[in-house]
Amino acid sequence: MFKRSVVGLFLILVSGCGTSKHQIIALENGNINIRDNRRIDIQCDTDNNSSDFHFNGRNQYVNLDTLSLEVGNGLTLSLMMKTKSKEFQWIVGKYDWSTDAGYHLVLIDGIARFNGRDKGGEYVRCKGRTFIADGKPHHLVCVWKDNTWSLWVDGELENQVETETLRPGIKSIQPLELGRSIIGHKGSHYYFEGFLDQIKFYNKALSDRQIKRLLN
Repeated sequence: MFKRSVVGLFLILVSGCGTSKHQIIALENGNINIRDNRRIDIQCDTDNNSSDFHFNGRNQYVNLDTLSLEVGNGLTLSLMMKTKSKEFQWIVGKYDWSTDAGYHLVLIDGIARFNGRDKGGEYVRCKGRTFIADGKPHHLVCVWKDNTWSLWVDGELENQVETETLRPGIKSIQPLELGRSIIGHKGSHYYFEGFLDQIKFYNKALSDRQIKRLLN
């Protein structure tokens, strides 16, 4: 676990409706194009079957510019991560402040935060409690359903935030990016330094039992 570089080939597993499809796609200038679907697993295809992405914190990232789950009133993001950096780091996100929609999972001072906008005119902040920039593997799960934003760390619910948006939605026109913010701020793109593994997206809010099962 947590050995291979982000440079190379990627195995994109797209599954849903009782069927599955595998695609091997070459990384070209950081861009990968895949289809929409109900669940998407992202793995790095390597000789030792490792699925880990290594990001150097300076210029490495993955842009999945056409990835767009059929997000209705639910979304779940699950991944393993490891880092020692206490800098502001963008782990993954699909966010656009100009359209007041989208989400991102970031680290600030070693604490995970599942933040974003749901078309309610306010920036939503769902901050964890556990310091995870300790160089050890940690499991993070972000769940959005209607007005509720939830953040799980290592199988424990660390925070849950409710909004008052009448018709919440987080579908963003921006690309999904791993390892950096495509928009950035004041010249910084908040590159991630560390390792990501077992990255999974679902177009529904998983139950507490399903989330705990992801650790097994």
